[in-house]
Amino acid sequence: MHLLGTMTDAAAATRIGCTSAAVCAARKAHGIPPFCPRPAIDWASHTHLLGTMADCDLAKRLGCVTATVRKARTVRGIPPFRDVAIDWGKWSDLLHSPAGNAAIAAQIGCCTKTVRIRRHRLGIVSGTDWDANAHLLGTMPDSAIAARLNCAGTTVGQQRRNRGIPPYQP
Repeated sequence: MHLLGTMTDAAAATRIGCTSAAVCAARKAHGIPPFCPRPAIDWASHTHLLGTMADCDLAKRLGCVTATVRKARTVRGIPPFRDVAIDWGKWSDLLHSPAGNAAIAAQIGCCTKTVRIRRHRLGIVSGTDWDANAHLLGTMPDSAIAARLNCAGTTVGQQRRNRGIPPYQP
């Protein structure tokens, strides 16, 4: 009972050995609100930022998730930021390089989603040449390959599974 609302329902369920649905039901039965790890955002002092940058960039700046910013922006009728400020021509070589979206975003100074969308519009499916790097899959942990190729570990795992390669076993 003392754990209800102090952590996520799933975390409490793991600690006490039951399902998260059971924890959720008990929490609701006792009128305890769900755990909220982030303090509420004072939108009155941040409304002027909505629509002036990508939602994901503002979310990082405010320490919240992108959906929180998107909802605050749409509720107020503010259109999304359009990435006209980035001189994409200047970054053309980097966009076409094998570097991962996160690495490119860090160099440009924008969020990963912005790079992913731009690459998609240019027809660049992935910055990583998976055919050339397939020999690495399953030879080390996905996270190690991801660090080496500057991409997400989940991307490596998906490429490995697509090729029917089992995960690395030390």
